Amino acid sequence: MVTFDFWTKITLPMISTFLHSKFSALNVNNPAKKTGYFFGSFFILKKKTYQEVGMHEGVKHEIIEDGALGKKVKEAGYNMKLVRGEHKIEAIWARDKATLWDALKRLMIPLYLQSGKISIAIFFAIAFLLFVPFPVFAMSIFLLIQTTSAKILSISAAIASSLIYAGAIIEVKRGLQLRLIHALFAPLGSLVVVLGFLSGLLQAKCSATVTWRGRSYSIKDHTQSSISV
Repeated sequence: MVTFDFWTKITLPMISTFLHSKFSALNVNNPAKKTGYFFGSFFILKKKTYQEVGMHEGVKHEIIEDGALGKKVKEAGYNMKLVRGEHKIEAIWARDKATLWDALKRLMIPLYLQSGKISIAIFFAIAFLLFVPFPVFAMSIFLLIQTTSAKILSISAAIASSLIYAGAIIEVKRGLQLRLIHALFAPLGSLVVVLGFLSGLLQAKCSATVTWRGRSYSIKDHTQSSISV
């Protein structure tokens, strides 16, 4: 993954951890599962298949059009195979802080438009899985509360924080090809991700349009169906 700024480098490991847990590649590759999506940076399909699912014309109103196209292919009954290709191709997800912020919002807006309640539940789940353990562990150390429940909470937060760090390190080394130091900023990267998702929820609730790479999308006139919630 090609990155240009510090903020993108520390958030990508957390985004990758979230995507691999919520939208597992194992489910994409399993014909019995409904999960299906493409990564817009690189995907291959037959011309006949592309035409049968309506091509990009059928997903031009989607904010995450590559996800929507992949979902239509999976729903049409075609087999899909998601494979790792970092050693073959390079892709850019965000060029600077502004496009990073737009990209984070873009991930959450379609979920809210499909189901407000489910998207809010997903947001809180992400917050507790990726960020909350860090401040909880820090507070448990500084407050020095010696009750049994406080000790259990502290140990649980420490384990959860360690697992988040482990996930970030794995993503940095195996997939994103970043430096190890970027994984060490996991708490800050997680905070940025959570705030970006929150901003996406608020925009989906209050605004009629969203901008992505110079193009404005109407988010009220068209039902978003890019990924299953």
